[in-house]
Amino acid sequence: MSLKVIRILLLSIACCCSISFWLIQKSDMGERKEASPTSSLPAGGHKLTFKGADFYVYKVDKDKEAIQLWLKDDQDQLFRNIGQLEKYLKQKGQKIAFAMNAGMYQKDRMPQGLYISKGEKLQALDTLSEGYGNFYLQPNGIFGFDTQGVEKTLRAAVLTRKEFVKAKPFENATQSGPMLVIDGKIHPKFRASSTSKYVRNGVGIDAAGDILFAFSEIPVNLYHFADLYADLLNCDNALYLDGAISQLYLPQLQRHDRTGNMGPLIGIAIPQ
Repeated sequence: MSLKVIRILLLSIACCCSISFWLIQKSDMGERKEASPTSSLPAGGHKLTFKGADFYVYKVDKDKEAIQLWLKDDQDQLFRNIGQLEKYLKQKGQKIAFAMNAGMYQKDRMPQGLYISKGEKLQALDTLSEGYGNFYLQPNGIFGFDTQGVEKTLRAAVLTRKEFVKAKPFENATQSGPMLVIDGKIHPKFRASSTSKYVRNGVGIDAAGDILFAFSEIPVNLYHFADLYADLLNCDNALYLDGAISQLYLPQLQRHDRTGNMGPLIGIAIPQ
């Protein structure tokens, strides 16, 4: 083979490598985002593995299911845990399809920030910009939703506190923090190397407008949990609901957490 032919071959290989590297860079910089592998997930419960950790994910069927917030029973007594909620719903001919913590709470188990259930505001919006704990890691946010009876969820959104005050009022809302994903980007204060790991739960809205609740089976840091929403679940906005004491009731996947001494709960009830 002549020296001239060898030079041409080497030049061709170099060009191909350069083009491939450029395409990889473009993809890494976010100019082309692949479709989420969960975009075709059916409604209901799923157990997914993401970067070495297992997560329970519940996708709401907005055409058939109505999300609900629960805090107190008919005697104005706090539920405090999913087990007590289960007993209460059973008396009404209902059972839990899915339930988890609805957000952070104070020492008296009342919600930490804004809490609206069926149009009734029980707690006002917390507008403090500084304070103790994850709730005040700005920006925090609100999950708001409207329902039509117990038939379906009409409208839902995860918004930062500043965006929420500009939005049309919701019939139901729970404030928590911090935001996990904001406009498609992981919260800027999270670090992948963080050693602060807990069991965590949250809620997000994906690119199709579907509502996705998630719960980590093992302790993970905030970056890992946010990455689940941003990468695997393809959510533009997601909110951290709670951690460490998080509970999940998902009988479809044989998960039945019933104990604890918690504040507000969120989920879906169906006829027995």
